[in-house]
Amino acid sequence: MPYYSPFTVLFFKIGIPSNFSATGEVNKEGNIKAIGGLKEKFLSVLWSEKSDNLILPQENYEEVQKISKVYYKRFPNDSRKVSFHPVSHCKDLIKLLLE
Repeated sequence: MPYYSPFTVLFFKIGIPSNFSATGEVNKEGNIKAIGGLKEKFLSVLWSEKSDNLILPQENYEEVQKISKVYYKRFPNDSRKVSFHPVSHCKDLIKLLLE
């Protein structure tokens, strides 16, 4: 848990915009590692009233693109879209949040 403390402080000071959701595992070197349950995370962002952006590990980027293609092929009339923002290190996350 101590590895997450600096990132928690960072998020409270910078803040994650309300139209963003984030997922991933951060190790003590600041690398953001792949996670499981990506389909469920994609769907929860897609069905969210507020969020239309998903920050996720770079290692999961290809997988989430495949998941979204399958979803939109199956439901072509769904106009809701999710933008993906892959990050591989906390530096990338900070840069994204400061844009």
